Amino acid sequence: MTPLLIEIYTIYGASFIALGTVALMLPRAADDLWIARHIRWLAAFALLFAAAQFIGLMGFTQSSLGWHGGLMPRTAAGSASPP
Repeated sequence: MTPLLIEIYTIYGASFIALGTVALMLPRAADDLWIARHIRWLAAFALLFAAAQFIGLMGFTQSSLGWHGGLMPRTAAGSASPP
């Protein structure tokens, strides 16, 4: 994974963290709109999606550094072998 892609994924995940945080901090006084009742779902989705993006980013960066998750040992050819 190139350094540019790492920066893009970081900004992408951070934007969803910001969306979730802002959605959680919105005032709840104006529940007249139908969408205002569902803002908490939007906040939950944004925060969970951001967490998934950062977990995926860690997997990509660590696999490019030689870390392969430890689930399956790597062979000399680079493919996973069954246990």
